[in-house]
Amino acid sequence: MPVISYTAGIIEWTRTEMAELDRRTRKLLNIYGGLHPRADVHRLYLPRHQGGRGLKEVEATITGEKVGLDKYIERRRATEPLLQAVWQARPQQQEVETRDQWKAGWSQRYQSKWKGKPLHGQYPQQVEQATSTEMAYKWLSCTGLKIETEALITAAQDQALCTKYHQAKIPKQSDDSKFLMCREADETVSHIIAGCQKLAGTEYLKRHNSVAAALHLGICQYYRIPTSERQPWLHKPEAVTETEQVKVLWNFEVRTDRIVTARRPDLIVIDKQEKTAKIIDVAVPLDKNVRDKEGEKVQKYQDLKLEIQRLWNVKAEVIPVVVGALGAVSTQLDDHLRRIPGGHDMRKLIKQGILGSAHILRRVLDLPGSG
Repeated sequence: MPVISYTAGIIEWTRTEMAELDRRTRKLLNIYGGLHPRADVHRLYLPRHQGGRGLKEVEATITGEKVGLDKYIERRRATEPLLQAVWQARPQQQEVETRDQWKAGWSQRYQSKWKGKPLHGQYPQQVEQATSTEMAYKWLSCTGLKIETEALITAAQDQALCTKYHQAKIPKQSDDSKFLMCREADETVSHIIAGCQKLAGTEYLKRHNSVAAALHLGICQYYRIPTSERQPWLHKPEAVTETEQVKVLWNFEVRTDRIVTARRPDLIVIDKQEKTAKIIDVAVPLDKNVRDKEGEKVQKYQDLKLEIQRLWNVKAEVIPVVVGALGAVSTQLDDHLRRIPGGHDMRKLIKQGILGSAHILRRVLDLPGSG
């Protein structure tokens, strides 16, 4: 791309030539698993912080360089006679945009095309009602996933994966759209990653525990509690971990004098010196539900919070940690993590959730008769 951009404004590239180069690039990405064949093309060229993959488009690169040259000539023509002659020979006489202005307009047009599509545009419309654009697509620029995993997750967001529902409703290759494992709902991406009761006690639980284990490991490291493993995916928390300063409870059912429905949060951190108790509960829901799930978790453990304060004579608080199954997180997650001892890295939690979802998708869609 640097070689091509160097020729902009000197060699007259045709639209056909530029489109052909972009097609070859996408074909190579398809061959090596970096792009799903049915994933959205406009999204591929958007910046990562806007939900795209950040690939440079040949036509956009060349046009952007031309705009930059035009602006340079306009700015310097008053002092250089040769540039003045070039300026007067220009076929266009309209006001020249800066390169940043042109890029912003180009990006806006591509975003509108992506979000305006009936199928591919559903995810951005849904998730941006639950969180900010920055937090919805933060995973694209901070997790360091392999290109194959990134392609799988973006294709899942675009609903481009070859599920039975897709086959029955889009190309109409089948009449059966039910999920093979439960036969209760259509086999959609949403149902596979967060809606099937058959997967709840196995695959969803593994994904959930991998996120919670990353928190537990960070808490242990903060309080200098020895652990056998230093990587979150290998860490196996014990039910009770205790020192003179702190007690950490993992998936521990709290006994109460009064009837409390929710008594088993994922983590309870009791600081004996500060007289505090932090009730931490993790969830990995659909991305469009991350904000609602946070509020649900806080409400769920209010009764337990009051009982712990009364029985243990500590100041307690409920801290929800919610990571979307396809990478989105709420705008409040940073604040929640700051309240948990250990300086937790949001990127690790997002990555654990995404890797769990990618494993579920690969495993399910590879089953005979599925997808």
